[in-house]
Amino acid sequence: MKKNNKFSIRKYSVGVVSVIIGLFILTGVNSDDRVYAASNESVTTLPPISDVPEGGNPGGVDKIVDNNNDIVDKGELSKVPTPVTPGYFAIEKGAPEVAATPDAVEKEVTVDLYEIGKIKYRDIKTKEIVAEKIYDNDQTDATRAGLTTLPDLPKGYRFVNKGLDRVETREIVVQKFLEQPYVSEEVGIKIKLQEVDGKLAVDPNINIEADKFAPGHNLVFAVEKYINDVVKATKQVVEFVGAEGKAPKTDVQDGYKFLGEYNDETKETTWKENTHAYSSVDVPVVENYFADKKQAGGKEVTPEKLEVTDTVTYKHLGKIIPVDEKGNLIEGAPTPDYLNDLKDPTKALETPVPELKGYTSTVKSVMPKELDVDTKVVYKEKLTDVEKATKQVVEFVGAEEKAPKRDVQEGYKFLGKYNEKTKETTWNEKTHAYNSVDVPVVEKYFADKKQAGGKEVTPEKSEVIDTVTYKHLGKIVPVDEKGNLIEGAETPDYLNDLKDPTKALETPVPEVKGYVPTVKSVLPKDPGVDTKVVYKKDVVKPPKEETPKVPEKPKDKPKTPEVPIETPKTPEVPKETPKTPEVPKVEQPRVPKTPKKEVSEKPKTPEIHEVEVKPTPEVQKRDSAKLPNTGITQIETTILGMLMLLLTGFVSRLLRTKEN
Repeated sequence: MKKNNKFSIRKYSVGVVSVIIGLFILTGVNSDDRVYAASNESVTTLPPISDVPEGGNPGGVDKIVDNNNDIVDKGELSKVPTPVTPGYFAIEKGAPEVAATPDAVEKEVTVDLYEIGKIKYRDIKTKEIVAEKIYDNDQTDATRAGLTTLPDLPKGYRFVNKGLDRVETREIVVQKFLEQPYVSEEVGIKIKLQEVDGKLAVDPNINIEADKFAPGHNLVFAVEKYINDVVKATKQVVEFVGAEGKAPKTDVQDGYKFLGEYNDETKETTWKENTHAYSSVDVPVVENYFADKKQAGGKEVTPEKLEVTDTVTYKHLGKIIPVDEKGNLIEGAPTPDYLNDLKDPTKALETPVPELKGYTSTVKSVMPKELDVDTKVVYKEKLTDVEKATKQVVEFVGAEEKAPKRDVQEGYKFLGKYNEKTKETTWNEKTHAYNSVDVPVVEKYFADKKQAGGKEVTPEKSEVIDTVTYKHLGKIVPVDEKGNLIEGAETPDYLNDLKDPTKALETPVPEVKGYVPTVKSVLPKDPGVDTKVVYKKDVVKPPKEETPKVPEKPKDKPKTPEVPIETPKTPEVPKETPKTPEVPKVEQPRVPKTPKKEVSEKPKTPEIHEVEVKPTPEVQKRDSAKLPNTGITQIETTILGMLMLLLTGFVSRLLRTKEN
């Protein structure tokens, strides 16, 4: 028989089916545990296809041979077990034995794999899965799960059913897995916990109607947290009191929380931190107040003392109290508070004392030792130096352009102290008398007083005025015996008394041609009233013949001639100062020869008016007063006139002597 060279090949493929299976264990009243279905996650990793080549091991591809190792036309393929895939279980344990023929060398068998179930812990309160574990695989049977130890309980958790801890059989409800469309129904089963190496374990292969579905169920155990998270909020409060409406707002810090765990079994809480210190805050400066601390807060809170309060107390700053020297309060005086130290709410700055009108403080400022205690400051009455200028004015009126310039004296000042409180002034002197001044003599005028000024001034009457009034001197008015004015006759003013501006001198009457005055001179009683002088007609008498006497050589200097009746007119002021005229030397007159008598008529001797020589008025010691608008004094003018008259007399006599 011809050997067949064909090989028999069996391909083994594994598929995956999504399994929605689970067990939920819930603890209700009376510790009645119930299990509910839960969805299973899909498998993403598949086991490889088993391909057994010719000459391979059972389950792979076999040659068809006989006992002599010769290839024959027919044979039998051995069983192929389903490989164990972690996380999955199979419906079939493997491929059965199959006959192979030359016409059918390949045989394909498909085995489906399913996700193996899990042990899950569900928080009974939150319903959240807090831990889970995939069933271990049975390493000898791909259709079964192996004995699987329960996962460790998360920290702080425990089984709701205390019996599970004691390895007791509990009745649970299992969701039955059916073919699509998936439906579910509740069935009651019992499971038994075992102990493996000191740990609890469970056999997931629960016998329902078909045990092949058992590994796809989830076993869910109800757990509860007996160590619970604890959170405690904290707060720090800084209160500000005492500043009335100016107090700052309360400062609150509440951002920190204590985190801990409470053990329901031990009834104790373990905290991550046992203390926490809040930040300190700077105490605000409040105007007119001081605080008892510079910083507040910075307090520690604990789980036992979650809220802390720090109180800042303000007090009103003291004041500066102005008092007089007797310690009495000064009415109306301000009482300022001490100044705040803007850098430190617990301090006050050195504070200036207030200014008081009428007072002077004994100190410039106050540095308080006790911030809430007032400080009395003594004030003295303020005396201000004052002065008042004075003035004396002497005015001259009535003499028109000839009036002297006003005399002003203003060198004296009253000195005093002004009390601003009493509004009174105390002066160093109550009165002061200015000097008097001599009233100047003004030609042709007389004054109403000889001296002026000498007035008293006072602080109340600091300026005084004295007025000197001039009036025109009276005149000599020539009249005839009937009292009629003599036409063309001069009317000279009275002569000024150079020693007394209020008087006039005895004044010679003027010569009037053809008339003889009844008086030689006039001494006016009232210098301002004119005097009428009666003049009589002049009767000419023949002159007596007299032998002229030889004039004796004058032993003495000639006497000053009498002031002429008419007041000599004031010469115009020369541009240059006139030179004093030389006095002519008096020569001794020669004795004239006796003239021969002629038959002819004797010459008439000229009539010489007797001039009554009166004593020369005493020259006043006063400084020679200059006549207005001239550079020659009145005395100089008078002397010059006398010298001229004297010279004229001598010349006239010499001429008469020669004629005779």
